[in-house]
Parts: sequence; structure tokens; C-alpha cells
Amino acid sequence: MLLTWYSSSFSLAKILKRHRSYFEEKTALSNGANDAELYHGKYEKKIKSFAELLQTVQSIHRQVGDSNFEELTLSDLEQTEMQVDAALRRTRARKTELMLETINALNDKEKTLREENQRLQTQV
Repeated sequence: MLLTWYSSSFSLAKILKRHRSYFEEKTALSNGANDAELYHGKYEKKIKSFAELLQTVQSIHRQVGDSNFEELTLSDLEQTEMQVDAALRRTRARKTELMLETINALNDKEKTLREENQRLQTQV
């Protein structure tokens, strides 16, 4: 399982590359500067978070992937475990943050739709 997780760092790099290219295309196609600024501001933090996670994964991969597990000391393994735990905590925190943002956006949309529904009912 550990080797699978480390090898997935390369697919994470591909995901980040695709996300960046999508971001650049979206920004280039944006009609106005305001749209591009809003899009950039919204996703800049997310890209930075993914980049930091990728750096952590690559660091762990270098430590463990380049050496034989039998040759690693207890200290090396403990340090690697702490890095993995820290990366998982950051990932879970970011996931929770994104889920809360989504819930808030959906609550706002629900409120807007209810208000519009009431307005339409009063017109009929």
C-alpha cells in the first residue's frame, strides 16, 4: 500500500499540470479582467495547497523510493511517518474546508431559489 501511495505522486503531478493548464485556458478565454481575477483568486489558494502537498509527497518519495526499506533506520521511518501524517492532516483539513464552502454555496443557492419561488408565487 505504501508503494502505491508513493507511486501516485507522479499521477498527482499530472493532475496538477492539467489543473494549471485548465486554469490558464480559462483565464485566456475569460471575457473580462474581473472574471479572470475572480477565477484566479478563487483557485490560487487551491493550487498552492496542491503544490505544497506535491512537494511533500515528492520529498517522501525521494527518501523512501530511492532506498531499500530494509536499509532505512527507525529514525528515517518515523520521520517519513510524521511527514505522511502531516500531509494527510493538511489534505483532510482542505477537504473539510472545501466541503463547508460547497455546503454554504448550496445553502445560499437554496435561499435564493426559495425567495425567487415566493416572488413568482405572489405574481401568480
